Amino acid sequence: LLKCLSKTTNQQTLIFNKIIQAVDKQEGVMFFLYGYEGTGKKFHLEKASKFIESKQKNYSYGCF
Repeated sequence: LLKCLSKTTNQQTLIFNKIIQAVDKQEGVMFFLYGYEGTGKKFHLEKASKFIESKQKNYSYGCF
């Protein structure tokens, strides 16, 4: 995971960390990722998904 995050911008890493913190604290929040094509939305969703699964937490996400 750290290897993957080393390829991201500071802003992308900040957003990813906010998602992970919300999961760890069981805050039950929703996040909406939007942006232009090629900005890493799917990449971050997949990485966050794998992290959340490793914590054995319930979650759902969708791409539109």
